Amino acid sequence: MNPGGPGGSGLQTVQGPDGDVIMEHAGGNYDLVSWDPRGVGQTVPRTACFETKAEEDAFWNGSILKAFRLEVRGNFTSQTDLDAFYSKLNESDTLAQRIGEQCVTHSPNTFQYIGTAATVRDMVAMHDVLEGSEKINFWGMSYGTVVGAYFVNMFPDRVGRVILDGVVDPVYWANRPAHEWLGNVFESTEAAFDGFAKECAMRALLIVLSRSKTLPHPAFFEHNQAKRWLQLPDSIDPIDNKLRPRQEPTSDETNLAYAYDYEGIACGDAQDPGDATTKDVFDIVVNVTHRISPTFGPAGVERLSNEADPVTPYLNAKSVADAFGGSAVLIEQAGYGHVSRRMPSNCTISAVQKYLIHNELPNRTISASTKLFVEPLNATSISNTLQ
Repeated sequence: MNPGGPGGSGLQTVQGPDGDVIMEHAGGNYDLVSWDPRGVGQTVPRTACFETKAEEDAFWNGSILKAFRLEVRGNFTSQTDLDAFYSKLNESDTLAQRIGEQCVTHSPNTFQYIGTAATVRDMVAMHDVLEGSEKINFWGMSYGTVVGAYFVNMFPDRVGRVILDGVVDPVYWANRPAHEWLGNVFESTEAAFDGFAKECAMRALLIVLSRSKTLPHPAFFEHNQAKRWLQLPDSIDPIDNKLRPRQEPTSDETNLAYAYDYEGIACGDAQDPGDATTKDVFDIVVNVTHRISPTFGPAGVERLSNEADPVTPYLNAKSVADAFGGSAVLIEQAGYGHVSRRMPSNCTISAVQKYLIHNELPNRTISASTKLFVEPLNATSISNTLQ
């Protein structure tokens, strides 16, 4: 099983609550095996560009960028916002060049050995040690669906039962420059947000929130995890506790520099644009904001996709299922959030278990229904909770 990313830790996933959920959805008849891919999590050598966090902080200190993140204002509807954004172009270009050189200097023999193809070969090698040369059953989620697609194409004779959940388009992934993925990623984000607003309106939640034009404390929620929307009354946290430039270190080495695993894997897999400029990247950000997401801008195989997946849109799953022809079945889940377990459907779980346990695929594309709110919410109780 690969939980996604790139950069997602398989070890943390199987050892945490998600591991129990995946085991349950699989019917409880499978051992769940995952690992940290090369350059990710606890693997060595690390995909680091600095020796310590202090060195990294010093590199970004005083710059308009903070570890590849650029603060922008508005949604580019005014010329003032556009001018302010493009005024940061030259410094961003210089910093991008410098961080690239820094990564090569600090880890000259690391980045060329990571990537999806290497991850697939490692998976097959591990399976050979654990189970011999039997067929491999695989569940990939989000970016893990790219791992699954590579696996099916690289080792077709080793393919057992494969589930691709929250599908990333592997053709787009491997054949386009990384900065062009932005348009594809945000294709369904607006639909996911609209779904959130609709569910709230239906359950009177907005009545409570609209009593004041502003919340006492700014709130931040992950639009890709629909079930967490239910925790809104108990989960309103100050935004500065959530929006951190980088994840806090999880090891005892609190001064450990950030691992550039996502950047290394994603850029290594993608096509090198050669003549692309930082302005090209800025132009795509503006275009996506204007045209796609004005709210959020900046073997037998089962394909699972939510109707409104804000990270990997349904059209990806449809495209990949079409490419696999008769060997793939698409399950469209009428829900919100990223990957099927974020808003689970009994219909989807049943189809997954029939496939994994009995090797039975639906004979056609099916639609699975699910509800975010199982029981109507009481507006008074929500109001009391928020108070």
